[in-house]
Amino acid sequence: MKLIFLKIKQSLIRTIKGERRSILHFFLAFTGLFLILTAIILRVSYVGMYSSTDQELRAQASDPVGAIARATSSISYELPSDDNSSKGRPPFREFGSFVVLYDSDGTVLNYDRDSMAAALKTAGTKMNQNFVGEIGLTHLESEPYRTLIIPFSAQQFISNGGKVAYIQFFQSVGQIQDGVASTTRTIRITMFAFWFLSLFVSIYLSRVSQRPLEIALERQKAFVSNASHELRTPLAIMQNRLQLLFQHPNATIIDESENISASLNEVRNMRVLTGTLLDMAKSDGSVNIQPSETDETFFKEIFENFEILAEQHGKIFTSSIKFEESAQLDQSLIKQVLTILFDNASKYTRSAGEIHAEVLKQRNELQLIVTDNGPGISNHDKKKIFDRFYRVDEARTRGKGGLGLGLSLANEIVRAMKGKITVEDNKPQGTTFIVKLKL
Repeated sequence: MKLIFLKIKQSLIRTIKGERRSILHFFLAFTGLFLILTAIILRVSYVGMYSSTDQELRAQASDPVGAIARATSSISYELPSDDNSSKGRPPFREFGSFVVLYDSDGTVLNYDRDSMAAALKTAGTKMNQNFVGEIGLTHLESEPYRTLIIPFSAQQFISNGGKVAYIQFFQSVGQIQDGVASTTRTIRITMFAFWFLSLFVSIYLSRVSQRPLEIALERQKAFVSNASHELRTPLAIMQNRLQLLFQHPNATIIDESENISASLNEVRNMRVLTGTLLDMAKSDGSVNIQPSETDETFFKEIFENFEILAEQHGKIFTSSIKFEESAQLDQSLIKQVLTILFDNASKYTRSAGEIHAEVLKQRNELQLIVTDNGPGISNHDKKKIFDRFYRVDEARTRGKGGLGLGLSLANEIVRAMKGKITVEDNKPQGTTFIVKLKL
């Protein structure tokens, strides 16, 4: 078990070191998100828990005359004298709703009728006129109260002769504040836990987001390596052949025809290779699909050319077309895919072998099928034949001019057209390539 945790720790450290910047970006994004979310949740919880108390305060404030009557009809309170200070008096610990009256100077008036007013008078507290009309939170001897101050403009005096100018309402919220504190603590702990987990989520997302880039980079490196290898081989052959020509300066063209022919053959291979590489570079970007009205005549012309090429190489080519209604197709791309599949079938079909091409249009789907009776492809190779530079038989395909790029290019073109290309066995011998395109 310790070994497993050690491996996980080492893997985590390697991941963080290798993808530090990406992880940091995700982690900072999560941190900002959790901070905003925590602030919103805390604010909503705070307002929600105090909402009923605030509504009750506003309801009391809507009847100031009744509030004054309630504030002056309570039992009588006696304030402590100067000789008998408040130190000997028990601390103020009352709960509920209270009303305190003030004159225009902010001095408490009903201190002899309300326990809250008496406590404020004893403490020498005066009303703060800056908070008139606002609901706030205040404390009296550590007990929290929700409070609201309203002005009172009517001419009303109380029994001690004071004129009422302001009314302040108090509502004890000790239990609510305990609930707010507990809720706040729970939210913060929960958010902190998820914030900590976001580090691992950031690592995971970084891995997921970086993986396609790593795959693309690996493919690019492999492509450059294989392309340089493919170019190096014909260049080396050409160099050797040309050097042999300098060794016989008096020889005629006929005498050196073999070297010249081999050099020209490698030049042709390089031309095919560079052309294919350019096509693949185009497909790696965005394939520009330009559909046009296409009918069966388009396919007949292509297959006529294939038949001529097959006869030149001593092979038999047959075709069938079931294309009743015209459709919108990119003729250039369709022709390129069919040419690649025909060239591949011709390359691996023995002399006097048979190649069959079929076009089948069914409702909203077009199928292009190319079949040969060559040696076939093993199940292992079927998984890789669409990879760039992959060749079933390295030695034999090089002799046939195979570069391992044709099927890969065809696959990328078909995918760009939102289609799919598959390979199957042609019983009893050979291979069948099937292209399916949505119309």
